[in-house]
Amino acid sequence: GIMGEWGDPYDMMLIPIHSMLLPDGCVLGYGTSATGKQRADLYYEIWDVGKGTHEEARMLLEHSTKADMFCSTLNMDISTGNILIFGGDLRDDGKNLGSDNVLELNYQTHEIQHHAVGKMNYQRWYATSI
Repeated sequence: GIMGEWGDPYDMMLIPIHSMLLPDGCVLGYGTSATGKQRADLYYEIWDVGKGTHEEARMLLEHSTKADMFCSTLNMDISTGNILIFGGDLRDDGKNLGSDNVLELNYQTHEIQHHAVGKMNYQRWYATSI
């Protein structure tokens, strides 16, 4: 069999506090702004692992959902391969609160949008999903 190994560290475009392997072999990562501050309401990164670790193997993308995905949970829709992102962070008057957002990453186009089913009944923050 093939054995894995640790390699040298390298810089990413943001700090991927949340990450998931996609069906196409790429990795979704998010959790901070492009400058490393706690936020995930605009940016996410797609890393094409097959292309290596250099900057051209990674794409910093911007979503327009206005949903902060920080403190969310990830799961894969096994019928489509798309990634569902539940909950997240609301910042209201300096307080962090849970979100009722449900977002979907299309793993083929790498686009994030609000899920067609709509929002959850209850807000989630630091959630777990199965």
